[in-house]
Amino acid sequence: QDNGCYDLFVGPNGATSDSHLSPKQGNAQAVCFTARNRFAALQQSGSIGIYNLQNELSKKFEPPVATDFIFPGGNDRILLKSEEKILMWDLTKRKVIEEAVVPGGVRYV
Repeated sequence: QDNGCYDLFVGPNGATSDSHLSPKQGNAQAVCFTARNRFAALQQSGSIGIYNLQNELSKKFEPPVATDFIFPGGNDRILLKSEEKILMWDLTKRKVIEEAVVPGGVRYV
């Protein structure tokens, strides 16, 4: 896949007069939120990084399968899409919760 990038804008919480938002940027093939203050990013190397809203890496792991794309799967869970299967990965337990094998390949999530 092509190299991708993301821009992260974090708005002020509360009634502050500072309306200037400066984006934080990063490179990733896919990005999805895992909680209200964390997101996962699929790196070009195939590893997945978990970042906070300051765009700081908090943990990094290698997925159990070669992953093409990631999708949100609920709190602290992400869906890992590979060529022939899709897996639900629990970030807290660091294991696969469910897995579906799709003959002919996964087309839509």
